[in-house]
Formats: sequence, C-alpha cells, structure tokens
Amino acid sequence: SFANEVLNLSKNEMEKEKSKLSKRLTDYMWQEGYSLNVEPRRHHALLSFSFAYINNAGNRDGVKVEINFMDRCHILPLEYKKIMGKDIIDGFEILVLNATELYASKINALLSRATPRDLYDVNAMINNKIIEDKELLRKCLIFYNMVGGDQDIDSVSFENVESINFTKFKTQLKPVLAKNDEFNLDEAKANVTSYLRSLITIEEKEQGFIDEFRAKNYIPELLFSDKTIIDHIKYHPMALWRCHDK
Repeated sequence: SFANEVLNLSKNEMEKEKSKLSKRLTDYMWQEGYSLNVEPRRHHALLSFSFAYINNAGNRDGVKVEINFMDRCHILPLEYKKIMGKDIIDGFEILVLNATELYASKINALLSRATPRDLYDVNAMINNKIIEDKELLRKCLIFYNMVGGDQDIDSVSFENVESINFTKFKTQLKPVLAKNDEFNLDEAKANVTSYLRSLITIEEKEQGFIDEFRAKNYIPELLFSDKTIIDHIKYHPMALWRCHDK
C-alpha cells in the first residue's frame, strides 16, 4: 500500500511525494469546478485545503480537505460504505475507516474535547448497537489515546462529558439536528458515561502497552495479538514519533 511504501522514503523524497499528491488533488478539484479559497496550509504532518464552489441553490459554499501524514496507517482494514442518493443522485460507494476504529477515535475525541457532536455520535453508536466487538473497540481506543491523544486512558475521568451543558448543545448541535430528532442531552450523557465506564476496564497486557509507551517503548504486540493488525501499525508514524526522543 501507499502507506507502507512511503515509510522508507527519505525526507526529501517524502516532500516530493507530498507535492505530487497536492497537485493531483488541486488539479482534480479544478476539473470538478472547485477553486481554492486560500493557499493550502502545509506542515510536515498535514496538508489542509479550503475549496469554494457554487451549490445547487446558486450560493457560494465551501469544503475543507485535510491530509494527515502521521495517521496514514490504520489498525483495521478499510471498508466500502454505500451512500444513498435519496432520489437526487444515484447511490455510490466510498472507502471509509472500519466502524470500530472510527468510533474508537470518536470516543477518544469525546473524552478530550467533549463537544456535543461527539456526544451525539457516540450515543447513536450505543443506541444503534453498531459495535459488536467491545474488546476490539477498547483496544483501538487505548491505541488512539496513547498514540494521538492525552495518554490518560487508564486514569480518565468523565468530567469533560458531564460538562457538556445545554448552552453548548443549543449553539453547537441543535441547529444541525432534524426538527423531529428527539435527542435528550441529559439522557445521552448518562447513557454514554455508563457505557464508557464499562468499556474502559484495562487488562494487564493493555496496561503493559500503556506503561511501555509512556517509557518511549512502542510494543504493539502487548495490545494486539492479531499479526495482521500488528503488521499494519508496527511502523505507525505517530507512534514512532512520540517514542523517538527516548
């Protein structure tokens, strides 16, 4: 895969590949009728683009595209998801993250930044019984908390979740909900907090992964036993970067 191919590139070669990727994206967007709002933000780990277009109502609108080079290795295989056109356009498939990995990163975000949107999404995950393998969900959550998060999964509190108040809900989430959506903030906080307290029960080897990572030793075998998963993440750029200054 591209992710594995670029791991062995030198810094100069990597910059050349990033330039090629940037040009391919902007050329494609130009062909599809999009234009750049501002110059792309270019960092070692991130490319960020802001494109403008005219929507179906004839109004100017925008779309943001971000490419994170530090999170290019994923724990689980990607999967195709059917997008329904609702009689406006034909349905089509897109490549997305595995649902378990996606919601693990969503839970990690909820515990850190605690936005109403994150609470809404995790509550929907629970109510719709989207995740069957809770052990795998926990392991993915531990991974993202340590590799890209606050590294506090074994001592996390739920104060951030409980701090989401009606003012935040009213200003940040309610405007984008359907009028018939019966989302209840207090019920959602109680539901999500109860689920996460049950989920985040750290096992011995998982604690070993956490302790070793804090000591700048990245040992994914302590967290996962599946060789395919280990092969996917053993050279994870963010994990290696966070452990490099040993």
